[in-house]
Amino acid sequence: MKKLYIVLLISLVLPCFAYADDTSLGRYGESVRPINNPNVRMESEKVNVKMYEGYSTTTCTFKFVNQTKKTQSLLMGFPDGYDFSTNDDISPESNEGMNIAKFSTVIDGKKIGVVHKKGKILNEETKKLDYPYWYTWEVTFKPGESKTVVNTYETQNTNDSMGYHYAGYVITTGSPWAGTIKDAQIVFDVSNFGLYSLESATPTNYKFYGDKLVWNFKNFEPTTNIEVVANKELGKILAYSTNCNDDVVSEAIDNIDELFSKCDYRSTINEADKVLAHSNITTSAINYFLTKKAIANIKLGKISDGVSNLERVVSSSQGDITDIGDIKPAAYYLLNYYKKHNIQKAKNIYLANIFMKTNGVLQKWVNEQVLNRSSSFFKPQLTNCLIQKDQEYFTIHDQDDDLRFAKVSVWYTENGKTKYLINETRDNFTQSHYEIGLNYGYTFPSNVKTLYYKVYAKDYSNNILDTGVKKVIIK
Repeated sequence: MKKLYIVLLISLVLPCFAYADDTSLGRYGESVRPINNPNVRMESEKVNVKMYEGYSTTTCTFKFVNQTKKTQSLLMGFPDGYDFSTNDDISPESNEGMNIAKFSTVIDGKKIGVVHKKGKILNEETKKLDYPYWYTWEVTFKPGESKTVVNTYETQNTNDSMGYHYAGYVITTGSPWAGTIKDAQIVFDVSNFGLYSLESATPTNYKFYGDKLVWNFKNFEPTTNIEVVANKELGKILAYSTNCNDDVVSEAIDNIDELFSKCDYRSTINEADKVLAHSNITTSAINYFLTKKAIANIKLGKISDGVSNLERVVSSSQGDITDIGDIKPAAYYLLNYYKKHNIQKAKNIYLANIFMKTNGVLQKWVNEQVLNRSSSFFKPQLTNCLIQKDQEYFTIHDQDDDLRFAKVSVWYTENGKTKYLINETRDNFTQSHYEIGLNYGYTFPSNVKTLYYKVYAKDYSNNILDTGVKKVIIK
């Protein structure tokens, strides 16, 4: 019987990525690390992540198939702690508090025991797929046999002082398995936050199903990872920050937040009316109180009063977020209302308010759920192009916010040969946003007076931006 040691099922805790895909690992003495596996294929995976404040729960269901006519005995595993490749300063000791919890493994309906093992670093330069610890277990595949592996666990979300919660799922670690992944579905349940709390979600080829974001992939080789950022306290925090020296307003924020959380909507409205009469209140605080009051009115069936307050909040959207506060919750409630009662007014509100086009999730939700566009309406555009000595800058604008990738090339010729300054493709943007800025600062020989560039971008509806080859004379 062939004996091959493998570790798979990467679910890790990173600063932004708290979950990950399966991979293969080999045993090195008493430690383990990733290796390629040409014999077993990950045929399908389904991952369900539910985000809570402070932590998330995850259930991963993987189907593996032994593609050979020989028995395969593997060491499977799940990584535990930071991926060392994310930060050169990370050490095993720095993983304290970042480990996964309540981890369990079930194979074909039977729960099995796992062993905690230390990880092994082989490549000090890249440290790719290196993790400090792994949960490991043995499994044997008969020739042609398939097995279903289910892992459940909890991870801590990464949070910051401004109320942002970061979570994600790393699918690139599925690449060591044989062939492509036939079917994959990643589901993020954000019902504890609400869609209006989402700041970004990448990549942007997800669909909305209630309060869930769903990614579906077919026959793919993983090249990019999933990240979700949420903040349902942003409006409250901004209201606090602009009224920190006003005890009346600060106390009212606490009182209204508590009353609303207890579903005491009448008292919420009364408290909001009192503080809104306060003369020194800032716009961010006004919008926070009006939004709470509006939603409370809607909960009590006073729809016209609620809609009126929502319209007042949305109409104040011109200005910096620090000044106006977080008005996404008001936008979601207002557009949801007019979607059912006056779709043309919903469209007009969306088109008239630029802030709705600066949050990728809100913009995508409007296009998909309000405007009923099954596919992207706008194609990517190059809205800014600056090429001069020591600076190259490009801005790609995608009004539907479903940009899939962008490729930028800048070059000159020397003795008949092409010399590239820039030749890269980006497909994993740090923020889901309708405008992507690509800023470079490459230098070139002083005798070069002519540069060439080409920008090519595609969105998830296959709309294409292609500038063709352009020439720039350097002065």
